[in-house]
Amino acid sequence: MSDVPRTGVDEDIRDVALFAALGYVAFFSLFVIMYRRDNEFLHFHARQGLVIFILEVISWTLAAVVPAVSGLFAVCNLLLLVVSVAGLFSALMGKTVRFPMISSVADRLIV
Repeated sequence: MSDVPRTGVDEDIRDVALFAALGYVAFFSLFVIMYRRDNEFLHFHARQGLVIFILEVISWTLAAVVPAVSGLFAVCNLLLLVVSVAGLFSALMGKTVRFPMISSVADRLIV
């Protein structure tokens, strides 16, 4: 069985997939953004991870400030965790999945 030669784009994605997945883990997205500034795949996932992290911080803060609706914010945090895990796995698989609303905000980030 012979190996099919991979293109440069596939090699590049494979090389940074682990770092792209790390972009979905809390504040590590900031480090991922600074890692390789020339890689669009990496920055796509890091920007989405950063938006998710900011939304999680806002949700945690509001849950602490307004305890009467903390259950609503707990559900919000759970949904953000699910999106984060889905993004992590898509990065590891070398795919770019655009999450509604999150990706539109992430596309506007200037990093």
